[in-house]
Amino acid sequence: MPVPEAFSKLVDTTVAQTAKFYEQVRQDGSEQIARFSGRAASWADQAGAATAEFTEDAATKAAAVSRTAADRVAAATSGLAENVGERIIRVGEKLTRRD
Repeated sequence: MPVPEAFSKLVDTTVAQTAKFYEQVRQDGSEQIARFSGRAASWADQAGAATAEFTEDAATKAAAVSRTAADRVAAATSGLAENVGERIIRVGEKLTRRD
C-alpha cells in the first residue's frame, strides 16, 4: 500500500525540524556549559585570591603577635635582671656591714 505524498512530506518535515531542534538544543547546551565553565574558573580565581589574602593577613597578624610577645618577654627578663642585680648589691652591702 503506497504512502500518501502528504504524509510522506509530513514525516520528512518532522524529521528535519526535529534534527534542527536537536542541533539548536545541542549548541545552546554547549554555549551554556562554556559560560558556566568560565564562571566557575572565575569563581575559583576569586577564591584563590581571597585565600591568599586571608593567609597573608593571618601571617602578618601572627608575626605582630610574636613580636609583641618577644618584646614583653624581653622587658620582663630585663626587669628581673635589674632586680636581681640590685638584690645582690644589697646582700653584699649587708654582709659588708656585718663584718
